[in-house]
Amino acid sequence: MARSVPVERFKSMLQNFKLELSRGQISRLALILDEDMEGNISLEEYHNALEAYGQGAEKHFAADGSGYYVPFEHRAMFKLLQILKDRGITHAELFRSCDVNDSGDVNIRELESVLQGLSAEFYQKDCQAIHNFFDIDKNNECSEAEFNSQLQKAERLYAQHKQRLAGAKAVGAGTLRSDALNDRDDGMNEFIPGWSEYSPTT
Repeated sequence: MARSVPVERFKSMLQNFKLELSRGQISRLALILDEDMEGNISLEEYHNALEAYGQGAEKHFAADGSGYYVPFEHRAMFKLLQILKDRGITHAELFRSCDVNDSGDVNIRELESVLQGLSAEFYQKDCQAIHNFFDIDKNNECSEAEFNSQLQKAERLYAQHKQRLAGAKAVGAGTLRSDALNDRDDGMNEFIPGWSEYSPTT
């Protein structure tokens, strides 16, 4: 069962934790977590943001019933690959679009601008995750060689992902998941102690 917490309750709890965050910083954090602006932060949104910003410390389980967990970074890349395919955009064309100053490297701001121009589906955490995937040496820039190499890697991962999904459908929905996984505690308590007291199930 999906779990979520209202954005205003989340912001109120952060203030109660005395983290020395300003109201503006708390609002910014809430916006990153609830980028679809539905008014609730789901556990999946929470974990996705943690992963995107390098704070994911544990493996999670698939929320879609597929039986295996796909890292958020990979899911963001799969989204990008599908959009490129749908629009007939080559790897070279994407890199040239990102490298606006013709420096031979792409940084997070250039990448974010192009991604959000490609689709409204790319939220800030998607852009961060995609940048992380491309930025192999973690210098906040990505050379054309890194860019092409990582796109090729993403395509291999995407092909494996689709094969797994096809295999899961072949053996029947839900057969890859155990009762232990279905009944696990999804709470946010491992990240924020006492969270479950304020997190209604939906």
